[in-house]
Amino acid sequence: MTFAEFFHTVWQRDPFPWQEEYAAEALKGNWRPVGMPTAAGKTALIDIAVYALARRAPGSARRIFFVVDRRVIVDEAAEHAADLAECLNGAPPGSRLGEFAQSLKDLGGSRPLNTAVLRGGMPRDNAWADSPLQPVVICSTVDQVGSSLLFRAYGSSEYARSIRAGLAAHDSLIVLDEAHTSKAFAETLAAVKRYRGWADEPLALPFTVVEMSATPRGDACQETAGDLENAVLKRRWGASKRTRLVAIDRHKDEEAAKGGFTGLVEGLAREARSLCSERGGKVIGVIANRVRTARRVHEALVLEEGCDAILLTGRSRPYDRERIWTKWKPVIGLGGELRPEKPVFVVATQCIEVGANLDFDGLVTEIASMDALEQRFGRLDRDGQRAPTYAAIVAQKDQVARKYEDVLYGTAMAATWGWLSAHMTKQAREEALPPDGKKKPKARKVKEEFVEMGVLPLRAALANTEDRASLRMPERRAPVLMPAHVDLLSQTWPEPAISPDASVYLHGPEAGPPDVQVVW
Repeated sequence: MTFAEFFHTVWQRDPFPWQEEYAAEALKGNWRPVGMPTAAGKTALIDIAVYALARRAPGSARRIFFVVDRRVIVDEAAEHAADLAECLNGAPPGSRLGEFAQSLKDLGGSRPLNTAVLRGGMPRDNAWADSPLQPVVICSTVDQVGSSLLFRAYGSSEYARSIRAGLAAHDSLIVLDEAHTSKAFAETLAAVKRYRGWADEPLALPFTVVEMSATPRGDACQETAGDLENAVLKRRWGASKRTRLVAIDRHKDEEAAKGGFTGLVEGLAREARSLCSERGGKVIGVIANRVRTARRVHEALVLEEGCDAILLTGRSRPYDRERIWTKWKPVIGLGGELRPEKPVFVVATQCIEVGANLDFDGLVTEIASMDALEQRFGRLDRDGQRAPTYAAIVAQKDQVARKYEDVLYGTAMAATWGWLSAHMTKQAREEALPPDGKKKPKARKVKEEFVEMGVLPLRAALANTEDRASLRMPERRAPVLMPAHVDLLSQTWPEPAISPDASVYLHGPEAGPPDVQVVW
């Protein structure tokens, strides 16, 4: 069974050309980084990994970790994996898919494929660790997988740490989604891979890492000519997204450097209302850089008459997030079947940047680094069905001053604002005027300035940018993981009096202490 046949049998649609090409390379043991644009279907790496395992491809593994540093995206990937497992586990014996499922079961598990979710804010499920032979897809966060690799598995007892480390570091394939946001963890994975070969008797089991990012390192899988001609991808990537730049004066006695964002909050809310009233938007996304800003914008929009407003942040309780998503998915999700009777404002933070299958017909976003903006605009007209669509990027003026350095994005915010300002497009359009008595309707010319934030035009413009690194979010680098550190970490019970902090190898030392500490 070819990958195209396998994919079509499971999902009742054909894979994209790049997915077929990547599956063919994976069968040869060539697991390259993935540098595809947004809305390219990168979650299909789960399908490719399962397919390669059934075909016993080099580098394939029984434990497939899909890792992303956003809880919302972990849950979405888990749904995809669960649907795949259900299809395989229920495949009729003797059918082509049944034979494929039997190939997975022959590896020694009780079923062809299991799935698991590892993240904070939910009951612990360690069933994936019951058997080292069971093929399983584990959707997780950097903290959960990283702590397991470093013998400090969060949420497990000291006695289970070495087991979790062994399972995570052997016979495993780790897909690190949006690796540019998890640079420190990517470096730690490289160190783990290097040290595995230092054993006196190394285990001949795979440890494969696949990085996915819009700005990948090394020889990455990019869009092909076939992808550019594919009807679905061509529609998604070619959709026009015309974006205004809006600079807002700060309020008196307030500074962005000290957390004064009242002017920004008012600007974000005003632009959201404008997209609704002037552009006829029904589902408007409003994305802020901080939870507090998002909450204040939500408070302003929830009072808007004739509209609905919902709030999505990474700090939302899983119960609340699930309740909101269940209610609103038919309206705000990709392929949603319902069009709302009244406008819906979806106020969110960066938690929806990566992979979230939201589909807005209007977008207002706070200024951020260019890589963050690329992800945010991937939620605007995600399927390319409504082009052209309209958006606004809002900045408080002191946020984009040359000397301003943001806590999250450093100097990249000012550099990105300068780049956007230098790539404005001027265009005139005709606007019909209301008829005056018996006179014929007249039209007037309206001049517009906008930045084209569609996927392909933006990538083409960025390709000609020399200092593209200045537009990106500052990278958090991991400290060097020395052999002495590994020796200390591998002592799980009793834990050494002086033991390295595993978190700095996952997020970098710049991450700082937690916002809240609970003393029990």
